[in-house]
Amino acid sequence: MSRVNCSQHGLASMAFVCVHAAVAIDTGEPVGFYFDESEVPPLAWCHACEQVRLQATESNPSVNWAAAVEFKPVCEQCYWLAKTRLFGPDRTCIQ
Repeated sequence: MSRVNCSQHGLASMAFVCVHAAVAIDTGEPVGFYFDESEVPPLAWCHACEQVRLQATESNPSVNWAAAVEFKPVCEQCYWLAKTRLFGPDRTCIQ
């Protein structure tokens, strides 16, 4: 598993979040939290990026929609922090 050196958590396992969700980790802005934890490393994206995914996969479900979204590597602790802050009963998600 790939690792990343996080300024807050040190050397840790890597995950990826879209840049919008990465910013929202700190701001708490309710951008939504969609995720796929079936792959390693985990991948998460916001509502705006979910719209990109839906449009890209509408005609071709196997298209690489993630190429059209900017993702940022984060440590696994930051990923779980984002999930805790952005995913809740009033948020939207897919699993």
